[in-house]
Amino acid sequence: SSGINAEYGYDGPLRSPSPLEPATLCLVQECLNTLLTIARFSLSTLQSVLDTEGMSLELRHVCNYLLTCATHNSYTSILDLCIQLIGYVVFSHPSNQIMLQNGPSPSILQLLTSLPFSYFSDVKLMNLLFPTLVSACFECPSNIVILQRQVSKVMLIAFLKEQLADKERKHINHYPRATFQQALKFLEAPDTTPKPTTNGAAPEVT
Repeated sequence: SSGINAEYGYDGPLRSPSPLEPATLCLVQECLNTLLTIARFSLSTLQSVLDTEGMSLELRHVCNYLLTCATHNSYTSILDLCIQLIGYVVFSHPSNQIMLQNGPSPSILQLLTSLPFSYFSDVKLMNLLFPTLVSACFECPSNIVILQRQVSKVMLIAFLKEQLADKERKHINHYPRATFQQALKFLEAPDTTPKPTTNGAAPEVT
């Protein structure tokens, strides 16, 4: 990630990141594909490595930059891979879920909920983004607070119901069906989303 971090400061991603060199784009795509392969083979291994001190911070910086850069420069393949990877990294992993809301604004979660409209209207792109948003919010009320500033959780509920309608499917976008069933129950619960604090910030998570 050193090549990417050369353009990235601790104050957050550049507002309008410059286009990446073709060789860098190719390397980033290969790295994301490799991490996704590891996630599908041994998710716990990937999550434990990325949750170590220092690595978690590095991951947050890189994902934040890639989301910003790929969105601004229309690097569709990079954006889609990054979205999927984030979903795996935070899947049933509370500390990684909290990582999505940390750091300078916009946070990773804020970037995910501010993606182009097509990710919330095109079925193919919704199938990429929405499982990641579900992973981010499942049993994490503070993330739901942030999500609902841009996206209603009703959209996630509708997505889950549609995906679960086919009772023959044991996996949905590589996620266990049972997890989506639990997520639907969690999101439909009336007390899922806590009231925001007076300044509009998400409740403090201890």
